[in-house]
Amino acid sequence: MYRPLHLFGTVGMLSLLGGLGIASWLMLSKLIWHLSVMGEHGPLLISAAVLIVFGGQMLALGLLGDLQVRNFRNQLDECHIPWRTCCDRRARNKRSRVIRLLKRIKMTPVTSPTELRLAKRMARLERKLP
Repeated sequence: MYRPLHLFGTVGMLSLLGGLGIASWLMLSKLIWHLSVMGEHGPLLISAAVLIVFGGQMLALGLLGDLQVRNFRNQLDECHIPWRTCCDRRARNKRSRVIRLLKRIKMTPVTSPTELRLAKRMARLERKLP
């Protein structure tokens, strides 16, 4: 989902408009017919306030999510480290790990086929390194 504002904005706007509609109806009934809103419609007034607050929070959450998605997608589009540099770093790290391992193996006699392969690899790497 790359457009959180569509989801959270829709939910937020629906609840915000519903809360504002209920609150305006209660306000008009108070002003026109002089009804006691808290006495007759107290829970409805509280529900309208909750809907208004919930709608505002959903809109804010949608905006924040949209900003995060946009920032994340921009970071994916702009690769700061070229691929060749990453590969070179990986190769250097792997080479140094193999050399450390093989130097440790040099101290002990070569007994297994794996150790023999590592010893041969170390010999090749020592010839390549300056």
